[in-house]
Amino acid sequence: MSFQSPPDPPAWPGAGPSTPVEPNVLHGSPVPGDAAPPPKRRSRAMIVGGIAILAGLIGSVGGKILIGLLAANVAGAALSSVFGGPFDKLPGDVKDGFEKRLETAIGNRLDGKSDSEKEAQVTAWLRSGFSRLNDASLVRHLELEVEGLNKTDVGGCASFGRASIGGQPISSDTSNKIVGALDQLRIAEFLDLNITAIEAELRGSPAAVHVTAAQTSTAFETMIGGLGGPELRTLQNMTSGTSATDAEVCTAIRGLYREALELDPAGKALVARFDVDPG
Repeated sequence: MSFQSPPDPPAWPGAGPSTPVEPNVLHGSPVPGDAAPPPKRRSRAMIVGGIAILAGLIGSVGGKILIGLLAANVAGAALSSVFGGPFDKLPGDVKDGFEKRLETAIGNRLDGKSDSEKEAQVTAWLRSGFSRLNDASLVRHLELEVEGLNKTDVGGCASFGRASIGGQPISSDTSNKIVGALDQLRIAEFLDLNITAIEAELRGSPAAVHVTAAQTSTAFETMIGGLGGPELRTLQNMTSGTSATDAEVCTAIRGLYREALELDPAGKALVARFDVDPG
């Protein structure tokens, strides 16, 4: 099965019914005949170090955006007045559609909880829900994430890179910059995928599929092999505590995700799943 980036959505996804969730199809190891030409060889130490970097890379910005959106919603306030950034760029009917879908899916499950408890619960739903989405949806999520990363300013890109490599949460400000760098249709598409994940989790179907760092090791080796020397050195310096400029960090993190999108379909699906559910 191959994955093609879908064309621009014909209609705003948030305004209609939830996006259909097809059964998960977890691909196995890449088929040799379909693989890209082997990258130039690097030392074993470089590869092992690079895999350690990638295994710690969580990097999904979708969670932060949706948690902010939902926190405003469950608090009973108008989203347009308390949640700026990407959500406010959408037409009113699209925002209404997203709100109604969340209200329908969540019901009274968050009644009586504090704001911190609500955020923790939504985080859990979202993370678990991503594991229920099919490969095509997760690959599209990754593509949109990378598109936003490539379009955002160097400061926001570097902030994303430092947090990701350090295994830290992505700040709301950084998330807003990255998702907000997308056009309206893609912002709606991105948020739609996140809401679909929560709907799937609360519905309890389809079955969750998880991957481990070991399953993605071949794809990770290919990604590391495609990086330039300066990109790889920056990533290694960051993990060892050596300072790096915003420009260096941004170039390195964009390079890492560039290589993810150049993987064969099976490898890309594995990395896209690991990106939102690193285990």
